[in-house]
Amino acid sequence: MTGRNFTKEFKLQVVQEVLSGRPVAELCREHSLYASLICRWRKDYQQNWSIFTPKMFDLPNLEMALIIAKVLLDLGHNI
Repeated sequence: MTGRNFTKEFKLQVVQEVLSGRPVAELCREHSLYASLICRWRKDYQQNWSIFTPKMFDLPNLEMALIIAKVLLDLGHNI
């Protein structure tokens, strides 16, 4: 099981399942993962959740979204 790369979305899905109360052992069997890997993902998420967020929430994109929202509000659009 070495050399596999997991997407941020997959890691977030697994972490959310653990945090919702699903046993780590059950998720290990279901996804063929080591418990230590799931626990590391959970720890990483709890310490710095932003590493699991999609790039659309990166600062430049967020700033652009805020600028667009302000322009739309100034133009009278109800967003």
